[in-house]
Amino acid sequence: MIIGDAKNRTLVPSLVIAGGVTVAGLVLPLDTTLEFTLIAAVAWAIAAIGLDVLVGFTGQISFGQAAFVAIGAYATSALRIHAGFPTPLAVVVGVGVTGVIALLLGSIVVRYRIFGIAVATLFFGYLTMTALMGDVLRPVFGGANGLAVPEYELVGSHGKPYLLLTCVVLLIVVFVTCSLTDSQTGRALRLVKTNEAVAAAAGIRVRRMKMLSFTYCCVLAAIAGVLYAGVVGYLGPEGFGIKQSVNIFAMLVVGGAGTVGGPILGALLVTILPGYLLRDGHVSAVVFAAVLLFFLILLPEGIYGLGQRVGAWIARMVPALGRFASRRRSAHVRRVAPDPDAATATVGGASRVVDETAEADAGIPALEADGIEVTFGGFVALSDVDLRIRAGSVHAIIGPNGAGKTTLLNAVSGLYVPAKGDIRVFGESTRGVPPHRIRQRGVVRTFQTPAIVPDLDVLDNVKLGLDADEKGSFWTDLLGRLATGRRERALDAEAHWALDAVGIDESRRALLAKNLDLSEQKRVEIARGLVGHARLLLLDEPTAGLSVKQMESLGATLKDVHRRFGLTIMVISHHIGFILDIADEMTVLDYGRVIGNGEPAEVLARPEIAATFMGVESDPVDETAGTEGS
Repeated sequence: MIIGDAKNRTLVPSLVIAGGVTVAGLVLPLDTTLEFTLIAAVAWAIAAIGLDVLVGFTGQISFGQAAFVAIGAYATSALRIHAGFPTPLAVVVGVGVTGVIALLLGSIVVRYRIFGIAVATLFFGYLTMTALMGDVLRPVFGGANGLAVPEYELVGSHGKPYLLLTCVVLLIVVFVTCSLTDSQTGRALRLVKTNEAVAAAAGIRVRRMKMLSFTYCCVLAAIAGVLYAGVVGYLGPEGFGIKQSVNIFAMLVVGGAGTVGGPILGALLVTILPGYLLRDGHVSAVVFAAVLLFFLILLPEGIYGLGQRVGAWIARMVPALGRFASRRRSAHVRRVAPDPDAATATVGGASRVVDETAEADAGIPALEADGIEVTFGGFVALSDVDLRIRAGSVHAIIGPNGAGKTTLLNAVSGLYVPAKGDIRVFGESTRGVPPHRIRQRGVVRTFQTPAIVPDLDVLDNVKLGLDADEKGSFWTDLLGRLATGRRERALDAEAHWALDAVGIDESRRALLAKNLDLSEQKRVEIARGLVGHARLLLLDEPTAGLSVKQMESLGATLKDVHRRFGLTIMVISHHIGFILDIADEMTVLDYGRVIGNGEPAEVLARPEIAATFMGVESDPVDETAGTEGS
């Protein structure tokens, strides 16, 4: 799978790969052709790293990246030739122009889903090449005849000095990109990749994240264009067509998406193999296609993933290396453990927030829904739904399958906009308010299928809940832990506090979230809500798939959380025993309408409610089965 799991903590291995290329290029005796090909490969690697941020970490696809390489190259060269700009200024302006174009295009294409972006960028690439070859821009860019690029001052455009410059830029790009992907912004991008609806409900501005990722990707492509223009000395539109965009994507596939360092390896193979080792055009095309198919089918994780597998195999085979790896993992667990004083301060701060919020909310209903109607085409999912939830209560929503329970949660959290009626959260209307704004008002929800990022560890998944409350900075995140270390330590402390509250053992917190069992994943979601200082916690089928013992344990956790923090909880569940154990009040839905409301035992005792539920409540699953209930 091309868009698979992204890798964590890629800075060191990626710098090793980039550093290895630098040392090899400077130390080894290279003939002129190989030196030229290596410089071109490094330039294309920078473009591929940018594409990796978009594809591997954000889950979006672009098939027009060569166009942005061309824009950066042509704009910089034209400014030097026609406007007489000094090279540094021409580079800044040329890359800046590319960034502005990407920002404008991105504001449009991010509205589409994955393949909508792919098609839009594909056509943009075609239009760019058509414009460069046309007569209108011929005086500036040379049209089909191309544009001669003068040598760069100081380093020239060939030889070891230019190779060193290109590799230094590569090392800087690797550092900045790894800093970004391991930051608060990087975590948000990965949640967008996992599920855009979940990301919006978590308070992330999805379109903004996608636009930032797309713009960053295109800026790196422009930088690659500047370096590539210097080494080739001539720019022709045919060198930046659809074929080259496919080549950049192939570098990502061959090297490994979501790795940062992998695209460097992919760029070396995709550039040097046909450009230097295989000079014959027909043979080169066949071998290139065979290599690409090999990685697509047999090695979907690319060269980087293969290297990790080999490294893991060696660690298992060599006991000493295995012990070293174990110590490294233990060291990581110790590093992320919070400072006791910081943790105490965080808990105290969270408690004060809860107390102040509870006092401010006194006497105001946590949730009011008046005449809510939600439709899908001609189908009415909710009709004339009225609902009142007291602040500080646990309110259950029950009903048969298809009754509209999850639809109601989606309307409250802003994922659906009601056709009629109004919803107020603590007295403020949320009708038409986007999900991330509703999240900022303290509305946090979980999903029936746990909405975790599988390739992030438990701690980082919980820290995603702070995106709406502890605002980070994209620019600061580019600078790495030197700039964000203090903030990350504070986020770690809050995440540990929330995980303590929901009963996730410290030994499980450094694991990738996909390696947790279902019950633990649901607790991680709840912890993400707690860490975000929720006022209203919406739980969608938290008991689905759990055993009797797991349900009892989760119920105890929710009651403890409710008691300690005074949260208002709105919970959906089919398991009536669980509801009777934790709920203060209950609302019953059937065919999108409210048919009962009140104290749980009294409501369930009504004959019409009992008739509705004949055969609906499912028996809890066996403790050892771990399969989903109804």
